[in-house]
Amino acid sequence: THNFGYGYYEIKVKLYGGSKELAGLHQSFWSMGLTGTNEAEGKGVRDHLVTTGVIPKENRVLEIDGFEHNSLNNKLAQNYHIYTPTHKSKAPIPESTNRDLSNWITIAYEWLPDRINFYCDGKYISTKHLDGIWTVYAPQNLWLTALPVNVAAWGGLQKPSKNAAMQVDYVRFYAKVLSGVNRIGNPGFDYGQAKNTYPIAWIVDKQKDSNAANVTTGGISSKSGTGCLLFKSDKSYKTSVRQTIEFIPDGDYTFSAMVKSSGGQKHASIIIKTGNKEQSVRLKESSDWVKVVIPKVVV
Repeated sequence: THNFGYGYYEIKVKLYGGSKELAGLHQSFWSMGLTGTNEAEGKGVRDHLVTTGVIPKENRVLEIDGFEHNSLNNKLAQNYHIYTPTHKSKAPIPESTNRDLSNWITIAYEWLPDRINFYCDGKYISTKHLDGIWTVYAPQNLWLTALPVNVAAWGGLQKPSKNAAMQVDYVRFYAKVLSGVNRIGNPGFDYGQAKNTYPIAWIVDKQKDSNAANVTTGGISSKSGTGCLLFKSDKSYKTSVRQTIEFIPDGDYTFSAMVKSSGGQKHASIIIKTGNKEQSVRLKESSDWVKVVIPKVVV
């Protein structure tokens, strides 16, 4: 129910499998945002969290596999996926590491703006460099999964034995101080898939006129990228779009946004909330893009 961004992720784990006789359980430690297309992701729970405004309706931007174990061998695979505008994946080099799965092992990944570093038992393993199409960002859900599967490539040639278990000693996350790095997910409203106008990584308030807030990629000249968030309706409306930024280092932050408006609204504003403190800026009519700044946002 929480989203974790840039930082260091670590797990101490004892896995099941390592031979074809023990195949059948797919085990993973990974990051990926939720979307509404998969029943296996606890759709009922997810729908409740969306309805109550806890998480975005759509937040699948990327996937980082700290390890993915298919139970057929002792190899632990590391992978990286992006889901915008289409699903693509590319593993680091080397893409896997061998370990004796009868022992406890420590797996970690360090997610940074330009790379993901992978570690095993305190030693560096590999790096996936993030450039070009691979440079996307939104804080994502953290997953621990042990799944009996019927996919042969995932070790599902047979059912796991009754004593099959993935044992976890601890999971740790450390946010990293990254001066000048944008912590907002999908900050330019550029992520998405064909015909989906929902602002991925953002929460659209369902208690208001949610249809009045959409992402558009045509008809309006964006300040940067390909998309922008558009508030518009053919009737009077109230709507809001927000994002909760969790697990970031304490400090003074600056919020900024590029905005233009036709004017005529009774109320239009940007609001920042930190703890019990609220800072807001009223938006004025402007045919050109104007930079709105809220300085010294204290976290």
